[in-house]
Order: sequence, then structure tokens, then C-alpha cells
Amino acid sequence: MYTHKLGLGGTFIISAFIGFSLFLAITAHAATVLHVDNTVTCDNATVDSSVTPFCTISAAVTAATAGDTIQVAAGTYNESVVIDKTLTLQGAQQGVDARTRSASESVINGTSPIAIMADNVVIDGFTIQGSDSSSFISGIWDNPSYSGTHGGFQILNNIIQNNVSGIGVGNDGTIQALVEYNLIKNNNTAGPGSGNGFSAAFETKNVVISYNTFDNNQLYVNGFESSGSTGVQNVTVSYNEVENVSSSGFFLMGASGMTLSDNDIHDNAGNGLSMAGAVDSTTISGSTFKNNTGYGVKVSDDYTVGANSNISVQTSDIEANTLGGLLVDVGTYTGTLDASQNWWGALSGPANATTNLSGTGNSVSDGVTFKPWYIDSGLTTLSNAAPTIDTFTILGDGTVDQGTKTVAVTVAYGTDVTALTPTFTFTGSSVSPNSGVVNNFSTPQIYPRILSTAR
Repeated sequence: MYTHKLGLGGTFIISAFIGFSLFLAITAHAATVLHVDNTVTCDNATVDSSVTPFCTISAAVTAATAGDTIQVAAGTYNESVVIDKTLTLQGAQQGVDARTRSASESVINGTSPIAIMADNVVIDGFTIQGSDSSSFISGIWDNPSYSGTHGGFQILNNIIQNNVSGIGVGNDGTIQALVEYNLIKNNNTAGPGSGNGFSAAFETKNVVISYNTFDNNQLYVNGFESSGSTGVQNVTVSYNEVENVSSSGFFLMGASGMTLSDNDIHDNAGNGLSMAGAVDSTTISGSTFKNNTGYGVKVSDDYTVGANSNISVQTSDIEANTLGGLLVDVGTYTGTLDASQNWWGALSGPANATTNLSGTGNSVSDGVTFKPWYIDSGLTTLSNAAPTIDTFTILGDGTVDQGTKTVAVTVAYGTDVTALTPTFTFTGSSVSPNSGVVNNFSTPQIYPRILSTAR
């Protein structure tokens, strides 16, 4: 055994034995909570922020070690924060859904409010505002290819407003990234990307975007935005509301493996969802596309980037869109798009001049399979479901046998059965003749006859 004196006044004792391995014990840094509050006596050189907090978030970031948490009191912080290590930043509303809250906020107001330059950074419970075109343009910005990182950010419970764009990020897919429970609104300051609430402006993979409200801001996902990017892959967009956008609510291009579910995209000045080229292997389900000035869903190749393929749109409410329900531009989709099992706003299904002349719902173009459709807005009964008679009355109640699909009615001897008026209730599609219509029962009659062409 030998002892080596260190110049810093410490002593390292290293035990070494011939034939045995050398072991060094290294103690990990214990995570620390740092405090920021500029509404009280504060000091950016504080040695104990629990007693005297930092005045700025940037000073706390500089003092922090990777793995630390920075808690920021309510107040306004006029600064641009660069986060260059793995940290958790918690505002006064940490853990509180930004879409519904009304309370004191920790406001970061800067020309580039937050720039993320590290992996696994968490931003939770802030109001983030004030970006301009002089720097990173977004309220929250992260580009792993620029910073030499992977990503894995978590953007949670924030109000992101009054920036050029709200969130502009990338993620290389190594670590899943989350964007959840945010209110993203009015990010329309002049500059590149103005009007985008969320912008996948760089290589973006393995990201979950859920439970957010985009108000007057587009959800923009474009795999061709960044030069050299391999595009957008395996992004889940679910349970979001997109409304009051001056163009399409959701713009998607150059993406594959997308899952879009249970989104409410309504009252936008363009299409609800625009898939504008090179979109592949994408499923859309459980969503509402309603009251948009353009189409509910439009598939095109507006920028000549390549045809779309392997897209399905199902179990969704597509109605009351000004130009129509679903349009696939000729020559922009490989195969036939599956849009079956949707509600189109009418029992008779979507209008289509080729295969559903009687349809009065939001229109569907050719190149789309739309049968069967739901005949009710609650999505409970499909148009090809076998209808059933529930009750049937002619001069007395009939006996309905669902097993044999028959109705037996007994009338008095000598009754004229050539002109009887039955009344009945049924489940399923519209029927002919309907309840209350005179019919000739001298021979067996079939009820109901289906008016829908979906069968």
C-alpha cells in the first residue's frame, strides 16, 4: 500500500496488490434544488439559494450541476435562458395543466426565452413569451444536430405565447420527447415560422405531442424543413385541440409512422389537416374535423416532394367543412385511401358523385374507400349493420321474433289487409316504407328496405 499526497491538500489512498484489479470509489453528485425569486432580496452569487435565492434563472443554470432542479417563483424574468446541462426547471405552476389554469405565473420574457442544449431537460409550469427574429425565434428551441445532443426534452404545463413561433424542436429518437398539457397561443410575431405553435423544424423522431391546445397557431410537422434531415418519424399526436388558425390547423409533410388520434381540429381558416406530400404509414382515428373553411382532410403533393401512401382515416367525425370532408388530389396517393367507419354528418353518408349519389354528408373524392360509414354522430351503428324491428303495431301489437326475423300480427277475421297502416320502431338505417305508411299485407312484406347504398 502507498499514499500519494495531492497538491490541493487532499489525500488519495490507493490500495494496489499484484495480480488484483485496481478499484477507485467515485461518489455521485447528489441532486440539488436551486431557488430563483426576483421579487425578494436575491443574489446571483448566492451560496445558499434556499436562504437567498438567485435573481435570474440563467445564474441558477450556471451554478447548477447536471441532474439538479431549479424552482422559479412567480414573477417576470426578462432574460433568454440557455440550458446546457440536464436540468429540471419548475415554474410556479409546475404540474398544473396550462389549458385551464388561472393563477400567478413564472414568466420568462426574452428575445429567445429558452434554448435547450442538453439531453433530458424538463420545462414545467411557466409562461414563455417574447421571442423575436434576432435569435432562435421560438419560445422553446432545441436542435440536437446543432448542440451535439440527442434531445429527450419534456415540455409540460406551459403557456407559450406571443413569440415568433411557439416550440421549434428536433429529437433524434434516442430518447422519447414529450410535449403535454400546454396552452400554445398567439405566437404570431413577425419572423420565419411565424404562426407555428409547434414546429418539427429539424430531424424529429420518437416524440409524443398530447393534451395541448393550439389556439391561433398551427401544428406544423415538416420533415423537409431542415437541410440534410432524415425527416419526421414515429411521432404520436393525440388528444390535442387545434382551433382558430388562419390557415390549415395541422400541416404534415415528409413524415412516416405517424399516429394521430383523438384530436379536435375545428374552426380553422384552411383545411383541418393538410397532408401535403411524402406522408407514409400514418393512421388517423377518433378525431374531429369540423367547421374548417377548407376540407376536413386534404391529401396532396403541393410542393412536389412525392406521393403519399398507406394512410387510414377512421372512427372520426368529419362534417360541416366548407369545401368538403376528404379530398385526395389526383395522382398524389399510391393506392386507395381507407376512410371507412367515419361519421360524415348525415345518415346517408358522404356525398360522392360516383358511388354514393344519395349521400348528403360532407363530400369525399374518388380514390377513397368510405364504406361502411357510421350513421350517427355517436359512432355506434355502421351503415351496413343489419337493421332490426323493435316494435310493430297493426290494429294491435305484433310479436317480433329477432331470431327468425319475423313479425306476427293477428287481426279480426274479415279485416281488409290490402290497406293497413303499421307503426313501428327500428334500429339501423333509414327504411322504406316507413312507419305510418299504408301497405298491402295480402302477401308477406319486408321491413325494412334499406335506403342506404352502403350495403
